[in-house]
Amino acid sequence: MADPVLATVTRVVSEMTGYPEELLHPDLDLEADLGVDTVKQAEVFAAVRAEYDVERDDTLQLRDFPTLSSVAGWVREKTGLAAAEAPAVQPTESGGAPSAATESAEPAPAASTDADLVHADLVHADLVQGDLAAIDALPRRIPVPSLRPPADACVATGVALDGARVLVMLDEHGVGEALVGRLERLGAQALTLPPGVTTDDLLGTLDGWLAEGPITGVYWLAALDDDGDLSDDAAWAEATRRRVKALYATMRALWEGSPFLVSATRLGGFHGYDAEGAACTLGGGVTGFTKSYKKERPDALVKAVDLPASRKTAAVADLLVEETLRDPGCVEIGRVDDRRYGVAFREVPFTPLGEDGSPLGEGGVMLGPDSVVVVTGAAGSIVSAITADLAAPSGGDVPPAGPGGGARAPRPRRRCVPQRSGGAQAHLDGADAGAGRAPHPGGDRARARRAGAAGCRAGRSGGGGCRRR
Repeated sequence: MADPVLATVTRVVSEMTGYPEELLHPDLDLEADLGVDTVKQAEVFAAVRAEYDVERDDTLQLRDFPTLSSVAGWVREKTGLAAAEAPAVQPTESGGAPSAATESAEPAPAASTDADLVHADLVHADLVQGDLAAIDALPRRIPVPSLRPPADACVATGVALDGARVLVMLDEHGVGEALVGRLERLGAQALTLPPGVTTDDLLGTLDGWLAEGPITGVYWLAALDDDGDLSDDAAWAEATRRRVKALYATMRALWEGSPFLVSATRLGGFHGYDAEGAACTLGGGVTGFTKSYKKERPDALVKAVDLPASRKTAAVADLLVEETLRDPGCVEIGRVDDRRYGVAFREVPFTPLGEDGSPLGEGGVMLGPDSVVVVTGAAGSIVSAITADLAAPSGGDVPPAGPGGGARAPRPRRRCVPQRSGGAQAHLDGADAGAGRAPHPGGDRARARRAGAAGCRAGRSGGGGCRRR
């Protein structure tokens, strides 16, 4: 790699993620393509800063540096290091065609073919095998509902609603309208967005409101509505847009003002951590985004308030105001009857292994040759190990569902094509073209990696198949 800064960044990312350096194309998106979440991205930046002795920048936004090349550019900006330049070109003594000014003429290495890239994926690392006995020795902690004190027994959050301009994303069942009435009686100005507003109209409205003054906080009530029929892809995409993507667009537009965020869901009142599990499951995306916003804005009041389906309109409006004003120390709050719940972790050991070392026990699931298990995440690092552990004992079918689905068209099922020929690339190109997808910015390297070779290697070694969605 000619650029020493980019080479260092690539090495750091490789060491921290498990991806081989040759597969880390400079233009791959760290999160969408490589599955590197924001926590790991922060660790990568810390490691890169240590390499170049760059001071911490509290104003840095990870989303502004999504690729390896952008991280390398940030390093050059902070250190003054110049990008690598191509070797100088000089004419020959005989006045002939110019040649690079080098003392020796080493032949250039042959360019890697897509077959080589696929093969490198398949043989990169030895298979990692799990040890169930060793796993049983580790503490196993599961999330459970945990009773919280009444709100009036908790400290104040410091949020002042009197005189505040507050955005309210309305729901379809009247909770938002009742909340607006409560806020106005407390002296706040409520700025309302109608249910299902398009993202373009939402952003245009926000621009107008921001031109008139700052917005202090956001109440996001879209996830109080029923999920509806999600069997249709278009309906699912629109339901997700209304709840999560529109929330993202809103908070990004309001980012500089660091507004408080109180979101409301109807997962059942316990955030899905009780025995009955979650209802209206799309609210889980809202809760997840809300918690992510708290990590990005630790000084802002942020709460995800979960409710059972039976809560009445006026009562919900009252408790949302109450949660705004009390108990700043808890992000996930459930309200069931007159009680408040947070989320805690309880240590629950695995069922002991059988005398023959088998993991079967109460509540277990037998995986066999007919089993299909979908593993989400990138196609390297811990995901390949998980895939191996699932495929080896069962011989089942383990399709690794890679990151970056987002708004793209659903990917067809793909058989991993391990042959060392152009067939693998043609297979992927054909699938992309058939689905109407534009070429990936990482080019052939990215598509070869995204074939899920690591998972295929693990599946084949266990006697099972490997398909990619």
